[in-house]
Amino acid sequence: MATITMVSSTTLAVTSCGNNNTGSSFYDTDYNKAFGMVFSNEKNTNFSMLPTLAKKQTTEPPKNVDTNNKVDQLELVGSNLKIDCDNFVCTDDNSFTGSEISKKEYNTTDNDRVLIQYALDDLGKWFSIEPDASTEVFYDFSNLTMNINYANNNYYFNKYSKKDEPEELILWSQQNSLTIRSENKTFDNNLSFFDKEISLNTELINKLLESNSVIVNDSDLVVTFNNVEQQKVWEKVVMVQDLFDKYQSDLRFEENKNPTYSNSRTFTSLNLKPFIIESKTIKNIKVITEFKDQGGVN
Repeated sequence: MATITMVSSTTLAVTSCGNNNTGSSFYDTDYNKAFGMVFSNEKNTNFSMLPTLAKKQTTEPPKNVDTNNKVDQLELVGSNLKIDCDNFVCTDDNSFTGSEISKKEYNTTDNDRVLIQYALDDLGKWFSIEPDASTEVFYDFSNLTMNINYANNNYYFNKYSKKDEPEELILWSQQNSLTIRSENKTFDNNLSFFDKEISLNTELINKLLESNSVIVNDSDLVVTFNNVEQQKVWEKVVMVQDLFDKYQSDLRFEENKNPTYSNSRTFTSLNLKPFIIESKTIKNIKVITEFKDQGGVN
């Protein structure tokens, strides 16, 4: 069986019948939408980089979970977001089969049409599936199957473009256990996906950090943690750094000096790269930790 090996994030090496063919991609692709067109599971649910999973039956409802919002399936683990497999079933509905893509579907009216077409073309190239399969069908992917281990997926928020201008931070995913097969080839490398329809906002920040977050003066994101044990204050700052790590890995904070006794401590970002939340350009992040007891610190 041939194996498709990722040489770099934009280069694939396809090994088939003893021949090595390497091709490079220097264009943006939307694998999330493209794979959603191609692959569906036995429940006829289309693939999505962030699936809608069933909630596990427990005697007590899981904390902070809104079953109508699939983003609430995520939790912050280190500097990655992971699907909360303690509260959601991550082992079902993860096998998909391919389908035919008609010429009308290939020429979608989606705003990201070109990115989707590039992704479909990539899938065709990986498995030597030629376009124009028939008068009505552009690609026939019906001989492909795909399996995913949702527990291994990493999610994070980052800008879409590489421009210096402030942008919203959208949801990205590194699919670390995605395998696509045909009769004689296998693709089992990491792929990056994005979803422009899911962007970071204060509601999401509050859910992921268990905080109270507001935007002040149209430019300051203020993240407040209540009932914090004094020895765990810096852990809260690190959580904020972790949430923004994929956007800015060198984000630093400095504590605001308070000459009097206080029941809270405040930290302000020193080098934040501006970004947009809820139509506001955020230029600073402030982290406020309010202590569990009334004893203050100098």
